[in-house]
Amino acid sequence: MPMRAETLHLPIKLPGPTDGLAIGLVGGSFDPPHSGHLHLIETARKALGLDAVWVIPSPGNPLKSTQTPFSQRLAAAKALLGGPRVRVSDIEAQLGTRYSIDLVKALKRRAPRARFVWIMGADSLASFDQWKDWRTLARTLPVCVVSRPGASPKAGTSRFALMFAGSRIAPGLARTLSNRSAPAWTLLNAPYDATSSTALRGRTTDAAKTRPTASAKPAATSVPPPSAPPPGVSGGKPGKPSGGGLFGWLKRAFGGSRKASPAQPAPR
Repeated sequence: MPMRAETLHLPIKLPGPTDGLAIGLVGGSFDPPHSGHLHLIETARKALGLDAVWVIPSPGNPLKSTQTPFSQRLAAAKALLGGPRVRVSDIEAQLGTRYSIDLVKALKRRAPRARFVWIMGADSLASFDQWKDWRTLARTLPVCVVSRPGASPKAGTSRFALMFAGSRIAPGLARTLSNRSAPAWTLLNAPYDATSSTALRGRTTDAAKTRPTASAKPAATSVPPPSAPPPGVSGGKPGKPSGGGLFGWLKRAFGGSRKASPAQPAPR
């Protein structure tokens, strides 16, 4: 098992500046990252008026299994989700934390003047009570929940929503969330993006099953040998094909001047 940076006394590199800034935290497996994640990040960033959002792929999500290596998920998240105000970071791998509550506590120790807000989709809120020390997490930093297709009604009746009903603020006050003391949370309604990592993984698996293997060769097509050139047609000079002679006749006979049609893309 790789040792964490703290154990090795290595410096922890935070994703960006923190002093006095409102910073959203988005954790998850990101297997793979997709437009639904972009939708969640941008909805929360704009509604809350955040200075930055830190996207933190988990080396190993306790509630989800993944077979995709962490390095690949991190690189994919950086390519799709990273931007001027969105930092994709391996900070959790550096810290060696496994649970969100431990990650948040470690970040708050290192950036005491940052105003962190936890950002999640409504589908995650429905199972929030399965997280380690979820009540403590809710009392440690404000929480922003972004609506997801089919999940918002369940989120409103989740154990978290019922327990912290008195701490919920209206979406119109979302810009004040980072300045509030926890527990404090809001549920943002936004145009839906139904994309999910589970569906994308399923599509990728199906495509892999139906895609021809690299070793597969196209069936050979038998081409009848050309008949001899008609009388009077010369063979032309070797090594210097031209439009006339045998080469030209073969070209005209078999349509050699046409370009081969491009290969069809592999099924997706």
